[in-house]
Amino acid sequence: MTTPSATDASASRVRARLEEYQPTSVSPLTWDLVRGEAVELALRAGPTNEGRARKDLELIGDVVRHLVSTGVEITLGQALSDTTLASYDTALLAGGAAGGTVENKRGRFRRLQATHRGVPWRKPRRADGERLESSIQPEVLEDLARMIPSGAAPDPATRRGAGALAAAWKDARRRRRGGNSSLPAAVWASAREYARSQGRPITRAELDAAATYEALAELQPAARLMQSYRLTRRDLDLAVVLAGRLPEAPEPEHRDLLRG
Repeated sequence: MTTPSATDASASRVRARLEEYQPTSVSPLTWDLVRGEAVELALRAGPTNEGRARKDLELIGDVVRHLVSTGVEITLGQALSDTTLASYDTALLAGGAAGGTVENKRGRFRRLQATHRGVPWRKPRRADGERLESSIQPEVLEDLARMIPSGAAPDPATRRGAGALAAAWKDARRRRRGGNSSLPAAVWASAREYARSQGRPITRAELDAAATYEALAELQPAARLMQSYRLTRRDLDLAVVLAGRLPEAPEPEHRDLLRG
């Protein structure tokens, strides 16, 4: 059983990591104008979950970047105002953001806004396609390829740097193929630390999704992949994400795979 002291220590570590977060799109001096309030808000805006809180901070950082570009005073209240939401929405759409992405950010913005104002917030019904839009996207494979040099040894004994992340990636691929995890906790901690140092924090869920995307990319009929990799309904959501990126008129090999 988790003791209160252990719970408090875990929450303190989450807070400390959130306080260290620095958006790449704004300067440290600008972020310092809202950093403390933003961290407090992110921690209050939902269950204590570092991944969720970090995504909230990423959104606030992007909104602050938007305020800088418009010359508006930088405060958390201004960042979460209805006027800012309207102009931020417009800027996202003008920049070519997908409708689902805009809806997702708008919903996150409204939740933060309600928490900041101290009023109840009720999550609206998801729009069509929003579930897929909010899924982990295939670009996670590109991120891993960028962070893991080709010469990085996926050896669990390598407890630091790219080698630790390579070991975590190898472990995720093994589990995708039905094997057991053999990754020491210390190596996983080092892998996460390295990924954060590269500006791309990684989670186990993202590694698992990357392994699933890799499996789905194999030129085999879908039914065979389901059997070989024991794909779940959640895994098949990722297959639908890939299907949504197919050309309007799929090539013959794509039709064969989808038919299977």
